[in-house]
Amino acid sequence: MRHIYQLTILFVIALVFTFNPAQAQDSAKEKERARKEALKAKEEAAEQKEKEKKELAKTKAAEKKEADKAKAKALAIKNDEREDALKAKEKARKEAQEVKEDQQKQVAKEKEAAAKEKAKLAKEAAKEKAESAKIAAKTKKEEAEARAEAREEALEQKEKERERLLEEKKQAAKAKK
Repeated sequence: MRHIYQLTILFVIALVFTFNPAQAQDSAKEKERARKEALKAKEEAAEQKEKEKKELAKTKAAEKKEADKAKAKALAIKNDEREDALKAKEKARKEAQEVKEDQQKQVAKEKEAAAKEKAKLAKEAAKEKAESAKIAAKTKKEEAEARAEAREEALEQKEKERERLLEEKKQAAKAKK
């Protein structure tokens, strides 16, 4: 019994000498500082994410504007070609009228047929130009969408990397404790 009493006293003395209130207070301060740093890092990550979202929205808007410009350009080309076709048709009509006035029916028929053929060819050429402009606009739009998807994937990768680094910092902080 005396032996147990001596061991208990030694244990209590060892506890008294090993407990250091200053060290416990330093540990609490370190925990608070680590918590503040983690909170600050989290806020910075949120700000960066918001900034990247805004930048992506700006890029998407610019790409949409560019695609709209290409579409408008294709429409302007189509209208110009339609106007050219109408002018060609009007010119052909005038030529046919002149031939009729000259009382040369056979020559007039040939000129009219040639004018119609010319108008038809001009119309077909206008159609082909319009289709090529549509294809070019569609290709630009698809390229813009592909770039936007690539940017979104890159942002997701950055976010995952940030989360991984944050988790590693947390693990390192836990390991220090």
